[in-house]
Amino acid sequence: MRQLAQIERRQARIRRIRQKMAGLPASGMKHDHLVNDPEVHHHIGAAENHAQHLGSFLKANSGDPAIAVGLLRLRLTVLGS
Repeated sequence: MRQLAQIERRQARIRRIRQKMAGLPASGMKHDHLVNDPEVHHHIGAAENHAQHLGSFLKANSGDPAIAVGLLRLRLTVLGS
């Protein structure tokens, strides 16, 4: 286990170095802009700004097994069971 953890940490370091050399953000995703102003209380990214109606989304993706599992987890969370 110890060797596996060392290998995983080394691979993560190599991945970060490659991303830095390629000019990519650390998360591997492109950011529309970064807010570094301490006066700004919240920042909503472009993808987060376009909300989707949950019922329509679930109906459109009803055949997806991931949706079924996610919906079950959502129900358990909301109902507290």
